[in-house]
Amino acid sequence: YRPSSVHGNCFQQGQRLGLASYHFDDVQDDGATHAYISYEHPNCAQWPPLDNGAPVPSRVPFAEVRWDAESRCFRGVIDWQGQHGTTWRGIGRWEYEMVFDQRFLYIASGCCRQFLADGSESNDINHFAQDLLYVNAAAPEAMRDRSGSWTDVDQELTGDSAPVPIRAMLRNAWMQSRE
Repeated sequence: YRPSSVHGNCFQQGQRLGLASYHFDDVQDDGATHAYISYEHPNCAQWPPLDNGAPVPSRVPFAEVRWDAESRCFRGVIDWQGQHGTTWRGIGRWEYEMVFDQRFLYIASGCCRQFLADGSESNDINHFAQDLLYVNAAAPEAMRDRSGSWTDVDQELTGDSAPVPIRAMLRNAWMQSRE
């Protein structure tokens, strides 16, 4: 768990690493941010293949990556057509904006915009902390040394600013840290 940067952290949904989880590698020698989406969880095999019939790759790297440490904002693109020569479920490109909370425990806001094969924007926009609920995979480790009740820990970590579903996920992580 890295509480001061996105680098070295991984964000998951439903406490399942590899189920469309976001991975942010340590800063590389070239100073660039390298990140990818992992589809390595066995449940991903049940998802539809790419539109050309190929299976969804186990790791899909982000392109056009930009990281702003001051605003804790990551921007990146998954270009299905450019990287894989096909669409996935009719979508050729996803454009991401992710804004992380101050402790890098969850994705606090942002969205994923989808673009069709012809380049036009789909009306289907997924918003983080609403449609897309992601918590740091190392949240239990981050909470291990926190004392007090969940209410105290919640107030300290989120100040009630996190949406209820995210707070529920963090509470599960806190409970795991107690086991």
